Amino acid sequence: PRGQPLGPPLKHMATVEGCAWSDDARYLATVQYDGLIRVWQRPVDDLVIARESGWGQRPRVSFDGRLVVPGLWHEAPFGGRDQSVNRLRVVATANGEPAGADISLPGALVDSCVCADNLAVAAVFSRGAMGQLGVWDVATARARFDPITLPGLPLSVAARPGSGQLAVICSTGDLLVIDDKTGKRVLELRHEAWRVRPTFDVSRS
Repeated sequence: PRGQPLGPPLKHMATVEGCAWSDDARYLATVQYDGLIRVWQRPVDDLVIARESGWGQRPRVSFDGRLVVPGLWHEAPFGGRDQSVNRLRVVATANGEPAGADISLPGALVDSCVCADNLAVAAVFSRGAMGQLGVWDVATARARFDPITLPGLPLSVAARPGSGQLAVICSTGDLLVIDDKTGKRVLELRHEAWRVRPTFDVSRS
């Protein structure tokens, strides 16, 4: 929550290829390119554990470190376009409890982030073949504006630090920059050669 290191840097004798936390966040495993695996124990001071079933793939922390929302694991080897939930829950990092009421979504959650003011949350979600963006106040769960229809299915949403702007990228190659208070489009770009890699179907491998 305070953004301070948990301890000194973890020294390795070779390139680190990956790492993973245990479910209780007490242990961290790292693996080197030569196959050596190390397991590190985390200091237990101020440990906060929150369990949210069906919450998301990757936590996204607010700029002030006090809130966390469900995000998408963009590097997922097997793809996956949505989180299979139609709600958004913001969690307080201080105690692991909800920071406000659950936000009901009219579609399946794809990605979310806390806005730069640390007071609102933005989410992109899919409704069939259509994508939308919405922004809600964290404390009251009230929408700042009606959901915006996107030019394609959303892939990601991110807040711009120090400003009231959000960036959304769609599967069509469209990049939108949107004002997080009014929902107005600030900038629209399209990557004409954009190609989204098809989702890997593990059942056919």
